[in-house]
Amino acid sequence: EYGSSIDQELKRLGISTDWSRARFTMDERYQRAIEQVFIHYYEKGYLYRGQRVVNWCPRCQTTISDLEVKYQEETGKLYFIKYGPVVVATTRPETRLGDTALAVHPDDARYKEYIGKELSIETVDTSVQRWRSPRPLTITIPVVGDMAADPKFGTGVIKVTPAHDLTDFEIRSRNQHIGIVKIIDESALMTKEAGIRYEGLSVMEAREKIVEDMERLGLFEKIEDHTHNVARCDRCDTIIEPLLSDQWFLSMEKLAARARQAIVK
Repeated sequence: EYGSSIDQELKRLGISTDWSRARFTMDERYQRAIEQVFIHYYEKGYLYRGQRVVNWCPRCQTTISDLEVKYQEETGKLYFIKYGPVVVATTRPETRLGDTALAVHPDDARYKEYIGKELSIETVDTSVQRWRSPRPLTITIPVVGDMAADPKFGTGVIKVTPAHDLTDFEIRSRNQHIGIVKIIDESALMTKEAGIRYEGLSVMEAREKIVEDMERLGLFEKIEDHTHNVARCDRCDTIIEPLLSDQWFLSMEKLAARARQAIVK
């Protein structure tokens, strides 16, 4: 539907392509060429597979590129959650179920004493059936020093949920002892790792439920109105879920080294 329009736009930009060799991405010859290139780079050791947080559309059931994500300013809530002796501000309290660490800026004098230590915090016991009254559970959580923590935003402490936030995943990549727990699946439903209290709920249902539970347990310091940008799929307007996924990568470092050698020769 749009291929011809895209071609015309490229021609107007002056792209000097041999248009007689244009191929549709689902053409058999095109797919064979992709397979050949993939095998070529794989055998040379340029391709590797690893986990990364991607933009996932629960409705389209596919990864969405950054260019296909649109941001809409919406009014929501900023929740200030008690984590033992510190407080964390977040717009997504449901992701607390996947927290595996807290992060502070290494130079933030307010929290330097906690870096490298584990804090004892109170949370919701997720093993309790959702129709029963919420019950508190005491757990420990490590604190790391990381430059990604902004001392000027919120309280200066960020909750680290590596499976559901790109920044948090990068923090984890610099602190390998931090665990990864996937609590949201590809249909934007809470997984069994979220506990039987929340398993099977949609993200928004889980948010409402955990807010209700934490309020009853006194785990909020305060809740404020907050305007922020929400990522949505440009195709269908569904809210994007950052999810951990297995992806293939091409090592540009190795290709660049090969190119430099060719130039020298």
